[in-house]
Amino acid sequence: MRLLKLFLLLFSLSSCLGGTSGTKKISTGGAGPIAPGTPIRWSNATLAAPLDINTSTDFTNAFVAADLDGNGRHPIDQMSKLWNDAHTGYTFIKVPSDNVANKAYANVSDFKDGEMGVYKSFTWFSNVSSSALAITQFFGFRRNVGTASEYIELNHADIIVNYRDYDFSTDSTSTSDYDLHSVVLHEMGHLLGLSHNWNETSVMGPFLGITQSNRSLYAADVTTINNNYQAGNPITAGGGGGFATFSPVPGEGDAVEGMFELRADGKCHHTVNGVKVLVH
Repeated sequence: MRLLKLFLLLFSLSSCLGGTSGTKKISTGGAGPIAPGTPIRWSNATLAAPLDINTSTDFTNAFVAADLDGNGRHPIDQMSKLWNDAHTGYTFIKVPSDNVANKAYANVSDFKDGEMGVYKSFTWFSNVSSSALAITQFFGFRRNVGTASEYIELNHADIIVNYRDYDFSTDSTSTSDYDLHSVVLHEMGHLLGLSHNWNETSVMGPFLGITQSNRSLYAADVTTINNNYQAGNPITAGGGGGFATFSPVPGEGDAVEGMFELRADGKCHHTVNGVKVLVH
């Protein structure tokens, strides 16, 4: 069963490399749909202080001394620090993170609760594929609508790891569990607004095998995060990142709720405001 899941996961990942067959544009009028590749970013004002991304005690209580680095940082903080160190001007995420009780919400949208964090789910969600290793759900607002500098300004995001259907390990040599560091490093990239990168060697690449370990950023990741957040400049369009989807959100300042969901049925699904807007 584990090998079957791995095959299906790799098949779904490879399907993301192709075009946009099955794309469905949805618009309720107003300014029209969000274009593919529209950047996603936190604002300069928000990043004046590092993002407070909490770590569930279900993670921290399971870590052992061998999981900590020389400064006592656990794996999730280690992965956050890699993104912090990659940028020339911003410290994106507070390290060390605060520990909070795990959230057991039945609905994924309930995670917008005033706290952002990295959580375990032991029950998973009815509207999310059971083939997803983890999801990053984000919330934001549409800015500069209808212009070349349109972007989505983030105001909340969470990472939820699927412990109902998959096992994860902090042992990089494990061949029976998915590498937790690699999953978290990838999802932290999504939390910062980055999409999949299938053109270059990258932690944001769509492939993660059960024996694969990506515990450091590649040159492409460093370039992309610096392009997406140009230090000292206003947050506008351009640079890396981008959510490859079409949105039913009609106008300036309207709320956007999205999810990066990876499925094991040969299709990648993207969701905005509860509407499936891109299947490829």
